[in-house]
Amino acid sequence: MQVSILIPAYKEAAHISATVAALHRAMARLSYTYEIVICDDGSDDGTPQAVAALHDPLVRCVTGPHLGKGGALARGVAAAEGALIFYTDADLAYGTEVIGEFLSAFEEKETDLVIGSRPLHKEGYRMYPLLRRLTSRVYRAALQLWGGITVSDAQCGCKAYRAAVAKRLFADLIEVGFAFETETLLRARLAGNTVTEFPVRVISNGPSHVRPLRDGLRMLHAAHRIKKTYM
Repeated sequence: MQVSILIPAYKEAAHISATVAALHRAMARLSYTYEIVICDDGSDDGTPQAVAALHDPLVRCVTGPHLGKGGALARGVAAAEGALIFYTDADLAYGTEVIGEFLSAFEEKETDLVIGSRPLHKEGYRMYPLLRRLTSRVYRAALQLWGGITVSDAQCGCKAYRAAVAKRLFADLIEVGFAFETETLLRARLAGNTVTEFPVRVISNGPSHVRPLRDGLRMLHAAHRIKKTYM
């Protein structure tokens, strides 16, 4: 079975080769054929050129205007050729062992999505500073109360989908920034898609484009808009 590994990337030229090398090492231990799709979000630091310079037939870059993480991933999902689609952040914050664990879940049970959950792991947030932990907790509770989200960790940057499901969930997104997770999960819920939550922990906390207070408020407003649109 072919798997598409999607990496959303914004200004990752300096680190993308190391990310790709780590993904190759991880996939070499598994029995899947695979492609790595770098979903570039209009970077102006040469990220697409850095990917091209790898001359790697298993790696390609899908790029376009700077839209936000959701928009970049939507382009990658549309271009993905695998039967399963897995995505994680460019800093591989959750490690690479999770790839095999997530993919095997599709073989063990009938599920449409496998999503990472930091609250389900006793050390899920150990690498985060206190402010980030607190804002994440408040945001998760608000999403469940205000945004109609039933999963424990909508914003975890580690998810896998059956390809047909992903292509439907990411088609014509309204929210192309960080709030895209709320929209795709609400779409999945309304479509009756089955979701499996998997405990994950942050093992590498690299630089983030997320500003907890500012972006958290923006995402809550977006979640309210999404709920009004779909429910």
